[in-house]
Amino acid sequence: MLFTSAFAGFEKAYVVTNQKDTVQGWVRLQRWTQSPKTIEFKTADNQVITSADINSFYVFYTQELFVSKKVALEVLPRASSVQFQSIGGYANREKKIETVEAFVRVISKGKLNLYVFNPENIAEKHYLIEKEGVLTPLVYHIVMLNGTRQELNTYQNQMKELLNKTTDDDLTKLVYDETSLKKYIDRYNSEFGAKPLPKARFARIMYGAMIGTAYSEWRNLTNNSIPATLISSTSISPGLFINFAVGRRRGVASLLTDVYYDYFNGTVTLRTRGYDVTYAPSQSGFKLFHALQYRYDFGKFGCFAEMGINTFIPVKRSFTESYLQNNTPTTLTFAPFSNGSAIGLGAIYKQIEISIRLGNNTKAYAPIYGDKASFRTHRLVVKYNFNQ
Repeated sequence: MLFTSAFAGFEKAYVVTNQKDTVQGWVRLQRWTQSPKTIEFKTADNQVITSADINSFYVFYTQELFVSKKVALEVLPRASSVQFQSIGGYANREKKIETVEAFVRVISKGKLNLYVFNPENIAEKHYLIEKEGVLTPLVYHIVMLNGTRQELNTYQNQMKELLNKTTDDDLTKLVYDETSLKKYIDRYNSEFGAKPLPKARFARIMYGAMIGTAYSEWRNLTNNSIPATLISSTSISPGLFINFAVGRRRGVASLLTDVYYDYFNGTVTLRTRGYDVTYAPSQSGFKLFHALQYRYDFGKFGCFAEMGINTFIPVKRSFTESYLQNNTPTTLTFAPFSNGSAIGLGAIYKQIEISIRLGNNTKAYAPIYGDKASFRTHRLVVKYNFNQ
C-alpha cells in the first residue's frame, strides 16, 4: 500500500483497456463481494482511467479477475411468492428481462469461461457461461407450483447442451454454487490444457483511524461510612485499529484490536455523618479493546455485532477524598490496570464504520484499600478503514 494522499484508500491492481493495453496502477478499495458497475482506477502517475475504457481488471491482493460484461437476466426472485398452476404455466410465463452492464468475477477460464454476477443490493448470485463469445446465464429458479415449493434446476440441462454431453449422470449432482460449478468447469477446461485460476484470498488485514465519544459512570463507590453514589464523565477518544478479517462473501468474521486514548474526570459531594465529603476520581491512559466481530453485507452497506474485552492501561490515575470541614484531601491509589467486557452494534458504508458500544466492569478501578466499584461506559465510535 502506498501511503500518500493520492492513493489512500486504494490497492494495487492492473487494468486491460478496450484497446487491449495493460496498465498497472491502483483501484479504489471495495469488498468485491458484489459486481461493481464502475470502478475508480489511477495509474502510478495519478492519471484516471474511466470504467467505460476498461475491459477487465485484476486485484493483486485478493487474486481476483473481473471482466466487463453486459448481462441480460430474467427478473424472477428465488423463493418468491409467484404462483404457477403447473410446470407448463411456468414454461409459458411472460419473462421480464433486465440488462445490466457490470464487472463480473471470473471463476474459471478456458474453453468455457465461468463468471459470477452478484448484483448490488441483491442477495442472489447468478452464474454465467461464455462459450465462443456467447454469454449464457445459468437459470435456477425457486417457485411455487400448485402451492408446492419447487427448485427448478434448468442450469443442468443448459450445461448438458453447452458441453455437448450425451448423458447427464454427473450433471444431476451439480449444485448451483461457486464451488460445485468451478470444480466441474475447471475439469472440463483442463481437457484442453487450461489451468485453474488461483483461489481468491479469504483473509486480509484491515487498519485505520478511529475517534469515539463516551459517557461513563463510576457506580457504587462504597465503604463502611460512605453511601453508594454515582459519578459521571464524558470523553473524546482518538485512536487506531487493526482487524484480521476472514470471509469473501456477505458474511465476514474479524478479530479486531482498538487502541485509543481515554480519560475520566468527575466529582461528587455527599453529606455524611454531619460533614461534606467530595470524591474526585481522575484517570487517563490507553484502552485496548480486543473483540470478535461478525459483519453481514447488503451491497455497499453492512451491519455488524461485536463482543470483547476492554483493558485499561493507566498513565495517570488518582482518587481524592476531601473532607470539607478541615479541607484536608486524601489521595488513594489504584490497581495497575482493569479489565471489563463490552458489546456493540454498528453499520458500515464503504470505508466508514459507526458503532455503539456498552462496556461494563463490576470490579473496575477499585481503590486498593477495598472499596467496591463498577464502571459503565456508553461509547459512540467512528472508524475510517484505510484498506476496507
